[in-house]
This record gives sequence, C-alpha cells and structure tokens, in this order.
Amino acid sequence: CALPICSAAVFWLRPEHRHARSIRTFVANLAVAAGTALLYGVLLYPRLTDSLWDMGSVYENEGVVAGFLSHCKYAGYRKPKKYSEQRRQEVLDRVVPEKAKEGKVSAKNIIVVMNESFTDFRMIGDHSLGDAYMPYVDSLSDNALKGTLYVSVYGAGTSNTEFEALTGASCAYVPAVPYQTVIDRDVDSLATVLKEEGFYTEAFHPYLAANWNRDRVYPYMGFDRFRSMADMDVGEEDMLRWCVSDYSDYREIIRSYEEHEGERFFLFNVTMQNHGGYADLFENFTNTVDLSAYGDFAEAEAYLTLVQERDRQLKGLIDYFSEQDEPTLICFFGDHQPCLEDGFLETLYGKPLDELTLEEKHQQFMVPLVLWSNYGLEEVELDRISANYLPALILKEANLPMPAYESFLWQLYQEYPVIAGIGIWDKEGNYYRSLEDVGADALTEYGWLQYGRLKKKQAVKR
Repeated sequence: CALPICSAAVFWLRPEHRHARSIRTFVANLAVAAGTALLYGVLLYPRLTDSLWDMGSVYENEGVVAGFLSHCKYAGYRKPKKYSEQRRQEVLDRVVPEKAKEGKVSAKNIIVVMNESFTDFRMIGDHSLGDAYMPYVDSLSDNALKGTLYVSVYGAGTSNTEFEALTGASCAYVPAVPYQTVIDRDVDSLATVLKEEGFYTEAFHPYLAANWNRDRVYPYMGFDRFRSMADMDVGEEDMLRWCVSDYSDYREIIRSYEEHEGERFFLFNVTMQNHGGYADLFENFTNTVDLSAYGDFAEAEAYLTLVQERDRQLKGLIDYFSEQDEPTLICFFGDHQPCLEDGFLETLYGKPLDELTLEEKHQQFMVPLVLWSNYGLEEVELDRISANYLPALILKEANLPMPAYESFLWQLYQEYPVIAGIGIWDKEGNYYRSLEDVGADALTEYGWLQYGRLKKKQAVKR
C-alpha cells in the first residue's frame, strides 16, 4: 500500500511530471492504494470482528478507518433475484389470513423472555447431569407448550436470535448481525403488529443500551419504550456475578406490568444472568453443582448453577401471573448455547468434537422453547421450529389475528419447520444446507417478503 501512495505523493509534489501518462499512473496508484487498503481492512483485519456487539467502542479504540474497513465484510443485504414490489404484494394478496378463533380467550398480556445462554444439554445426550437443573421447567405441563427451537448462532450473537424472533425474518437470507447491518429505518415486527391491536410495547434489557445497537434498533421496530440497566436502580443485591440477576430482571417485568395494568401489555425481555465469564470467581456467587465424577469442568459447574437459579426465578414470575385475572401469555427460550470446556462437550457427545457428525453439530444450535398461559393453550406440535416463526406462533397462541406476513410464516412453517443460518429442514425431516439446495418457490417468495419488510420503507431519523 505504501509504494503506490509514495508514487502518488511524488506526482503531486513534482508538477513537471504531470502529463497524460503520469496522470494515468497517478490514478492507477490511487486505485491500487485504495484497493489494498480495502483488502487489508475487509480480509486481513480479523481481530476486530468479535466486537460487532459494540461497534462504537471499536471506532473509539481502533479509529474510524480501521473500524469501518473491518466491518465492511458484514454489509451487503442485496435485493433478491426477481424481486419487485409488485411481486411481493402479489404474494401477500394470495395469503389467507389466520384469524382469531371466536369463543376463545385472547391474551391481554404477552411477555417474551429470551434467556441469555439458556439450553438443556439433555437435547445432546441422555446423561445423568440433566434432571436436577431445571425441575420447574420440567414440571410445567398444564397450560404449557414445549419444543426445540433452532437458532442461527452458537456461543454468541444474541441479537441475531432476537432479530429473527421479533421480525419473522431468517438469518439464512440476511448478512451477519442485522441489528448492525440491515435495520436503519422503520420495520414491521411483532411489536408493530401488537401496536395495531392496541398493545403498549416495551423492550427491556438489564445491561448497556448501546450493545448490539439496541438503543437505535428498538425504536425502528415499533417499541414504545426501551429500558436498559441505566433505567434501573441497581444495587449489590441485584447482581449475580457481574450480571443483573434474573430475580431483579423479572421484578422489573412485574413492575412495568403493574404500571400499565389495565392496558394491553407486550414486553420483550433479554436477560443477562447466564452470560459468559463462567471461569471467573465472584464473592457473590458460589457453585452448587459438582461435576467431578465427569472431570474438571469448573465453567460447566458455574453455568449449571446459574441454570438452577434461573429455574427458581422463572417459577416466581409464572407464579405471579398465575394469580392475575388478565389473560397472560409468557414465551421463553434461549438465544444460543453457552461456550463451555471442550472436554465437557466431549463428555456429552461421547466423542471428540472433531469427530462429530453433521447431525451432532446441528445439536449445538438447539435451545428450549416454552409457552405458558394462565388461560390454556392450543395443542401444537413443536418438535422443531426455528426462531423466525416465533411471531406467528405467539400470535396464534395469543389468539390474535395474524397479518398477511405472519400468516404466510405460519403456513410456511407447516412445510419447512426450520429455516436458519445453519440450514433448512422440511416437514419430512430432510436437511438442506442452503436455500438454493431446496429450490422451492415458497422460499423465494419468503425472501421477497423479508426484503420488503426490512427495506421498503423510507429511512427516518432517530
């Protein structure tokens, strides 16, 4: 990069060399310099790529040029082939809307809790380190639906799962970290759908508001209010390790509900308690899980201790709403599996990680999904479902009408229950690595609808 820049500098400093040939050389040198810089930033600057969750700090610490170039590789949500607004509208016009069922109760309160790093390792293997860690979730049967949720990320990337769960779009179609690369204008989401039905809509995350760009993205997605850790009165008693505990998190949910009691109420919550950092020691945290019979797995012991605590606090949240008269639906699921010791995972799988089959690797993208209500739920088979279908599922179980987009989603789910960044599964259980491998018109139309939802509106200032 230095050689063409120096050549260009000489051209500028020596006017006598400015003739037609040298001008061409100057332009060529500038192009080479720019291309080299871009190549370096996009392909050869990997040490910044783990900081997409807080891009502001990257620009502050590494500089604007390095930060911008290192993030270029994540941009580029291109218009789908054969897309047009007319084709998109024709697809929506063909959809038969899913209606609320007459004579059935509809939810007045909808609470969606995405639990940080929550999973159930029994989905990987039948091991004795299962039953003791979430006895309350295991006990839920009446008024509850359970299933396996497929997400597009493993070990990190929380915002990708919430993007899918709120917009009904799939990361199989969009660039990495759409909160950073795609949402730059008002978009329809579960929040906007519920606002049309008269719901107050709130997002709550007990950590920094700017992480994953949430302070900008949530208003675009139709939330009336976003509350972060800055809006809480946090004391030492509210913390578990370095995170706000689920006890304090759920207390804030109840507090917000009581502030809006009598209104139709929707709250989307991303918890923090189970976040990574399992190897660190804290005075306010003691492991209660012993895995010494399996090996030296301190991180896994810490994680499973947190799962036990989460199970207890979830019981408190559901117990509270069990006593409320207003029909309430609670949906909770994990954003991704945690990063733990390789040895612990190899114990679960019973083999080295580099010997995992493709099917076993897919198990790393499975998390629990549970829906509970205090009014009864319709029986739905949830053997496997991906996060992009959650808006349609929630509206169905809340017995609320679905707009055309969500109705399309629900009908697509019957044919392709999983559409995620890791691949597609059809209703017969057949796996396809990419959208092109399927080649179905319905998946092409889904791409049109997603693009129209995320990009058709005019950008607005926030």
